[in-house]
Amino acid sequence: MLYHLCRKGRGIVTNQEVEEITGHFDKVAQEIRVEFRGEITGVRQDARAQVAAVRDHTDVVAKNLRQEIAEVRRHASFRLDALTSEMRIRLADVRAEIHRLHESDDELRRRIEAQEQRGA
Repeated sequence: MLYHLCRKGRGIVTNQEVEEITGHFDKVAQEIRVEFRGEITGVRQDARAQVAAVRDHTDVVAKNLRQEIAEVRRHASFRLDALTSEMRIRLADVRAEIHRLHESDDELRRRIEAQEQRGA
């Protein structure tokens, strides 16, 4: 529009003024670009810092979880060993009781047979 006003010869704006205004706008546009690039760089740096902080936090959480899982495994293994030992003891007791019952049964049969022979 400035060129248009100048070319029509209306004398509102001279060529020199158009060049000065254009130069000023070019300078402002360049400053805005530089400032915008700086802002973008700052945003990128902030984002990288936040990603690094999240990564660090995640690493700490993962390490803690691995430790807790290892502790749970150790505890579960200990409990399983204890239960297995207890089951073996109980099973041995049951076997001993079954053996005792078989012996008692055999003894009762002998007595019955002896009574039957005496009575017969």
